[in-house]
Amino acid sequence: MYRPKLYLILSHIFYAATSVSLMILCAVNEYRLATNYHWIENIFNVPNSIMVAYALMTIIPAIAVLTGIYYECYCQLVALCCSTVFLLVFELLIGISGFALKSGYVSSVLKALSSAENSYTGDNSARAIWDSVQSNFGCCGFNNYTEWYRYLSHTNLPDSCCIRYTPGCGSTAFNTGNFYETTCAVAISQWATIAEVVMGLFFWFIIFLKITCLYWFHVYLERLMTSGTHDLGGLPDINSNRI
Repeated sequence: MYRPKLYLILSHIFYAATSVSLMILCAVNEYRLATNYHWIENIFNVPNSIMVAYALMTIIPAIAVLTGIYYECYCQLVALCCSTVFLLVFELLIGISGFALKSGYVSSVLKALSSAENSYTGDNSARAIWDSVQSNFGCCGFNNYTEWYRYLSHTNLPDSCCIRYTPGCGSTAFNTGNFYETTCAVAISQWATIAEVVMGLFFWFIIFLKITCLYWFHVYLERLMTSGTHDLGGLPDINSNRI
């Protein structure tokens, strides 16, 4: 298969698969936020909406490119090449905004967790988010595990603080040393830093693919124009013989 055509097909299959995965991930995140992370649900509504919009804006042109290549429709591919430029600019704006606003989102999450800690014993949603955070991030307390002493009996910790979980393990966790010593503020900040690096690498990988796609679009469209075998979408073929 002609190299530019193969590259465009594979790259846009990758875009379509990435878009579907992103929409599934956003749906799962919305479900998890609504069930276990009610206190921070509103913080992530806007980023989730932007990601879904981006996924839709990516998957539709990707499918259109694949059909355009299959039928070798020149006008359709030219329009989709222009849409790739628009998506490239949009992705740059999303990436720059995401990195600029990351610290603000982390601060908002930590502030919400600090507020939920005060309601741990009287609010089921506050209890759910803290138990989930401490279990998943391997941490205990916001800034110090001793903070729980204010809300629970002296030396008692939530069961979710236990390294080796058993029902009621929080009552003996301090005496046995069976608890996470890392604070949740530190654990979440470290996770956010790692996530930023991973997303940054993925972001620049996508940007690189889009730039190379523009090059191969140019090569492929030139080939279509010179071959004279493509569909011009209703326009006259400049390479056809005229009497």
